[in-house]
Amino acid sequence: MPDGGGEANNVPVVRAPMAQRPGLRGRWDRFLAWKLPGLPPGLGTIQWLFSTSLRMPAASVTALIIAWTGVVISLWVAAFTAIGSIVVTAFGVTFSGHFLGVSQFTSNSSGGVVFLSAIAAGVVGFGTGFAASYTDTFFGASSIVAASLATGIIIGLVFAFVSTAMEWKMLDMRGYRRPSEREWNLYLTNAMQTVVDNMELRETPRILVMDSAIPQAWTYSRSIVISKGLMEGLDSGELAGVLAHEMTHWRRGDGLALRMVWSFGWPVAVLFSLGMFLSGNRYGITAMDGAGAGAPHASGKGIVKGSTSFLGFLGWLFLWPAWLLTRILTAVTVHEGRVCEYEADAGAAEAGLEGGLKRALDKLSAFEMGRNAWDAAFTTTHPPTELRVEALEEGLDLSGSVPPPGPIDEMNGKRVSWLFGILVILIAIAVSPHIPAWHHQHESWWW
Repeated sequence: MPDGGGEANNVPVVRAPMAQRPGLRGRWDRFLAWKLPGLPPGLGTIQWLFSTSLRMPAASVTALIIAWTGVVISLWVAAFTAIGSIVVTAFGVTFSGHFLGVSQFTSNSSGGVVFLSAIAAGVVGFGTGFAASYTDTFFGASSIVAASLATGIIIGLVFAFVSTAMEWKMLDMRGYRRPSEREWNLYLTNAMQTVVDNMELRETPRILVMDSAIPQAWTYSRSIVISKGLMEGLDSGELAGVLAHEMTHWRRGDGLALRMVWSFGWPVAVLFSLGMFLSGNRYGITAMDGAGAGAPHASGKGIVKGSTSFLGFLGWLFLWPAWLLTRILTAVTVHEGRVCEYEADAGAAEAGLEGGLKRALDKLSAFEMGRNAWDAAFTTTHPPTELRVEALEEGLDLSGSVPPPGPIDEMNGKRVSWLFGILVILIAIAVSPHIPAWHHQHESWWW
């Protein structure tokens, strides 16, 4: 079976219907209906970008805030305030205790009191410095903050569009290949046909293969990547369950949602990557690389650490805020991503393929990475396999603690309207101080 999405996978493609309204309205409808090959049905390309911007709302908002509201500058102000507080407190306690006779200390107790006082002062200084700087930004120049956030959203949409349009070429350059005719005949044809029939799919994304013995699968915006080890290690029913899980990710736009998070937070992501490069690390956190079904991590990349150097020390000295913010963003993203994993499992179960998925998860559990350390617990992209299997066996909705999602098309359409409304509000706040008539008639906290 040849490579590609839609027609290339022998699945009939039904394009978004073209509106027939005349004039500019008709052109606008056709613009909204235009869709890149391989994207899920129901929305055009621009609508998908708007919708998936709020697919992971906490992660998207966090990315916009840390990248576009001066958090990095506020962190530096907080750091200098903390250092100043530590120095002043240490000298003050030492001077008062030993020279003014306010307190009489032994050498051991005086050192402990000075240390604890300095640490406490540093923590308080950091918190007050950050709060004062960041609060002043919001309440002193809120129209500028609104303009910055609107700019971040627009630039993020542009970045996401370009990367989505170039996705197939970029994945080809990374070495992911089309399945061979033999692989289609031996492994994929029956499993794909089962998924298409059970999920009533009229379109499918591009299927790619990564030549790795580790069983992995994950979803991008317009593609699903499976490893050779997964394809050859599962029977047809198990592979159908995994593909149904990935098709649910694709249908809900989870891969594109992760791309939107990165696009909104790209200034911090670039600084973080620069720090990783200077310190000798070739790859960073892979949590936002794709939505997967149970792989050790999304991209198959490892983290290769180089030796510590003076250049690396300088890099982290200046770029530590990006490291801190990236860790925070990653924790928020993977938390919402775990909910998406339960939703994808529920999608496979809804298609009647939960048995195959459960057997596949049982096999894949041997490759599950530990999560006993703080870093592993807060940055692991998937829920524990045992809890996923339990949810499939007991028919729980998203592990029993998260409300079941609404209809896919309904939620997608609502998110398009929500983001458009947010953009309009931000732009209105940004430009309102520059409208003389409005400025003279209204006094608000953002002037």
